[in-house]
Amino acid sequence: MTKGRRSLRRFRASTNAVVFSSTAANITGPVNATDSNETVYKLNFTSFTTPGTYYVDVTGVGRSVNFTIADNVYNDAYITSYKSMYYWRCGMAVSAVTNGQTFGHGACHTNDANQNYIGFGSNIRDGKGGWHDAGDFNKYIVNAGITMGMFFMAWEHYGSVLNNIPLTYMPNTVAGYPEYNVSAYPDFLKELRWEMDWVLKMQYPDGSGKVSHKLSTLNFGGFIMPETETATRYYVDWGSAATADFVAMCAMAARIFYPYDPVYAQKCLDAAWVSYNFLRTNTANKNPDQSAFTTGGYGTTDSDDRLWAAAEMWATTGDANAKTDLDNRANAYSDKTDEDFDWGNVKNLGMYTYLMCTRTGKNTAIVNDIQADLIADANTIVTKKNNHAYSRPLGTNFYWGCNGSVARQTMLLQIANMVSPNANYVNTALDSLGYLLGRNPFRRSYVTGIGTSPPMYPHDRTSGADGITNPVPGYLVGGSNGTNSGDPALTAMPAGLGAAMYWTDNQDSYASNEIAINWQGALVYALAGFCKNPSVPTFTPTNTNTPDGPTYTFTNTATQTNTYTPSHTFTVTPTVVLPVAICSGPSLIIDGSLDEAFWQAGEWTEVLKVVTGTMPAPVSARYKVRYDDYGFTLGVQITDSALYNDSGTEWYNDDSVELYLDVNNDKSTTYDADDYQFSVRYVEGIIREQSGDPGNAYAAYGYIVGGYTVEIDVPWADLGVTPFEGMVMGFDVGVNYDQDGDEREGVLMWNGTSTNWQNPSNFGEVTLGAPCGAAETPTHTYTNTSTYTHTASYTSTFTNTATVPTNTFTSTATVPTNTFTNTATVPTNTFTSTATAPTYTFTSTATAPANTFTSTATAPANTFTSTDVYKYGNCSDKYFH
Repeated sequence: MTKGRRSLRRFRASTNAVVFSSTAANITGPVNATDSNETVYKLNFTSFTTPGTYYVDVTGVGRSVNFTIADNVYNDAYITSYKSMYYWRCGMAVSAVTNGQTFGHGACHTNDANQNYIGFGSNIRDGKGGWHDAGDFNKYIVNAGITMGMFFMAWEHYGSVLNNIPLTYMPNTVAGYPEYNVSAYPDFLKELRWEMDWVLKMQYPDGSGKVSHKLSTLNFGGFIMPETETATRYYVDWGSAATADFVAMCAMAARIFYPYDPVYAQKCLDAAWVSYNFLRTNTANKNPDQSAFTTGGYGTTDSDDRLWAAAEMWATTGDANAKTDLDNRANAYSDKTDEDFDWGNVKNLGMYTYLMCTRTGKNTAIVNDIQADLIADANTIVTKKNNHAYSRPLGTNFYWGCNGSVARQTMLLQIANMVSPNANYVNTALDSLGYLLGRNPFRRSYVTGIGTSPPMYPHDRTSGADGITNPVPGYLVGGSNGTNSGDPALTAMPAGLGAAMYWTDNQDSYASNEIAINWQGALVYALAGFCKNPSVPTFTPTNTNTPDGPTYTFTNTATQTNTYTPSHTFTVTPTVVLPVAICSGPSLIIDGSLDEAFWQAGEWTEVLKVVTGTMPAPVSARYKVRYDDYGFTLGVQITDSALYNDSGTEWYNDDSVELYLDVNNDKSTTYDADDYQFSVRYVEGIIREQSGDPGNAYAAYGYIVGGYTVEIDVPWADLGVTPFEGMVMGFDVGVNYDQDGDEREGVLMWNGTSTNWQNPSNFGEVTLGAPCGAAETPTHTYTNTSTYTHTASYTSTFTNTATVPTNTFTSTATVPTNTFTNTATVPTNTFTSTATAPTYTFTSTATAPANTFTSTATAPANTFTSTDVYKYGNCSDKYFH
């Protein structure tokens, strides 16, 4: 309160009953607010914690607005502020209800974008999607970078709670965007996937790794709805800062999306490697040529962006060269963190990742320096807050977009609290929200649609043109610019006001009342840190069994207490995607190639489970199966840029494929006469048997770009059975991978475990389907001249014929749904607020699913400038390992 006096009483709003009284002992002040020219008193009633809705009446001053005491007071504000990102979507029609009012816009900018300014002519290349950047409709990579970094970190830090707050407005598919299917994603990540789809499109189409700085009209447009803007939009010249931010976003997306969409995660990582390798070769700072454009410049040098890129590449892959790059860049900064940062300096994001990542091999001196600087900055912020009349953590520093910085400081404070728990850090983070939501000289919220007297006229084209009285809700406006300059509305204000007072709720004030995604990302992070589970939750994203990826079933149980631990470990066992099995046709050629017509039909089945070793970032495998009356045939395609065959008789330590069969499907726990394990090593057309006689079985290998292929053909006669429709066999496929010429790094398996070689009960199953047509005479021709052995070695080319119809078969996998729990334990934080809120004592034990991830990319492996083989690493909540 200002110019307050003696005593206060707190009333229950519904009954006007006095529930708490206090005298001068709870009042501090006066405090001179130099930035608003006020005298301010502070009232402390934090000892009253009974949930309910109340107001405060101060003798001689008056009555406050109503406020609520509860442990989840920020949940609704979080939902509304995050929903604003959906309203910002470009390229699609959006519509959602907030505060009882429908907001949205039509499908817009569906012709993005012209390539004339990046050297590829005036033709259009798909650049649709993403978010509008601010009050305008353009899209900028540099500002997307810090925004996505904050969102991804919000998920890594608070995902166990955010998972359980439903965002019911979020679509799973969007017409015209077949690649966008996010039914398996948690609600929070669905929005980030929409932005990432656009981010990937900003990489140059020539494979160079360059990334366009922005996608924009030549000039800012008027206050019209986005769907009515028809000016040509262009890809803009590449910049090294934008390219580095692209790398960081893609690397974070790879590890965070992997549990829900491994194929897309690999796509993100592949794109990150292309651009990161380009940056490693092109080390000079490169500013984009924006001379033809008057839209947002976002000009910045790239040293901090390159550091962040290296940090995220190392965190996701463990690449040794990225680690060296990161260490060198971190050492170049004497001050490892800054108390105030934004899109022009993303150093903090890289340093936070280095500090929080649980990978081994970190430079202890660097880690200690980061933590020391982080704690020093947090203490400085606390001091500024304590000295400010309205407990503003940024103190008396005001400038364009400073409200975003006030919100962003909560990230530094929360991470400081994670590594060195201190109630002052949590209290100050709460004070950031208190200032933004109304405890400020204007007694108004700075967020549209939230709190007391929120902004009504933000500098936002959609809000100004949609014909709705209230603006689109959830947006944080920039706040006081500090002086009466920056735009016409501020220039019209008188000089000599306090620095805090140069905010005007005026659509024309882009220097104080605009909105922007980087400020919004900070607000969402700030609110996410204080969200609470609405109840003891169960989160079960389901993924329909299709040939494109595994079904993951998670059960999250979260016990709400209010603390966070930065490192988790987890394990995921995915259920198996069922292969589509079809008849092989009358003529089957076993030559190591999977290009023949009989292999083209049907879908591939991915080999996803890591059962031994570590996540093979450059390795993926998939297979198809055929059969006819003569035999059973397996075709496997392996993507692997590092291939070795140098372990002699220890074939399992080299790159190789294994076929497992339990012909009678009796699920024996030891190998019987009907159980087989056959292996074929890279560049070796020999069937190596661990168990069972291969008889006349035949194997061949082939080469593909970035990998190899294997075919294995096993006659039914050698298996001792006659195939029939509906016949069920135990079946599995394994892939050994060696990345360094020493021992294997690990084993991928379709369905079973690392004990498949001992226990056939681990196998999945295949069911032979109905005949595929009229009787045919199947012919199996073995065309590559290979030496294969069991009891003898010889070279052979032969043809087998039979006069029975060919059949089709289907495959099922019998693995259980898995339930995962992960418990994080950290000290309880107790803190006291001097605002209009009770004392909160929080402890938090959040349980989240643990995940072990495998690569499922089906494209050729990247060519890396790095000479080190990289692997995914366990870095934080939801990180790869």
